[in-house]
Amino acid sequence: AELGYTDDQRLYVCAQNLMKLHPDFDDILNGILQRDPAATIVLVESKTSRQAKRLRERFATTLYGNADRIQFRPRMEFDEYLSLLSVANVALDPLYYGSGITAYEIFCCGVPLVTLPTQFRRGRFVAACYDKIGLMDCVAFSAEDYVRIACSIAESPQNRAAISETIRANSDRLFCDEAAVTEFERALHVMLGNNP
Repeated sequence: AELGYTDDQRLYVCAQNLMKLHPDFDDILNGILQRDPAATIVLVESKTSRQAKRLRERFATTLYGNADRIQFRPRMEFDEYLSLLSVANVALDPLYYGSGITAYEIFCCGVPLVTLPTQFRRGRFVAACYDKIGLMDCVAFSAEDYVRIACSIAESPQNRAAISETIRANSDRLFCDEAAVTEFERALHVMLGNNP
């Protein structure tokens, strides 16, 4: 309620920089809005208003009457941002250029983050995180599957809770992996010409 939402809304939060929202992602957003009549898709505005303005114009033509269920939230302080993530029914990873640091923020809140891995590394980061924690329930294999997974999580508190618990129970594999730090340190030594 403090964030302005009601219990009958289901929040699908895409907390990414708006420049990452490729037009192909519009079909997924529209699929969610068509399948879930209680869905509100929440986006966070950029520092400049131009991106949100352009997206609103694009959504008016690509979301076929559902554009009014997309909410653009103004940029916020970090604690409010984490509060927004925490109340999301589900988080959405955009296509092609997905989450990085934002994925860690979302996982820190224990929120299911749906993803569709694409060809290049920049679109596969979230799937790699899920692979590391041994949870592939939120990794889609097609746009239709993405919509199905996102809606099934948002519509089922029990499903969401089970996924959230698995994320929390295995988060040390993401946040406490010293092997990644050691390998990064070794690579820096090699690039600098030092022998570690």
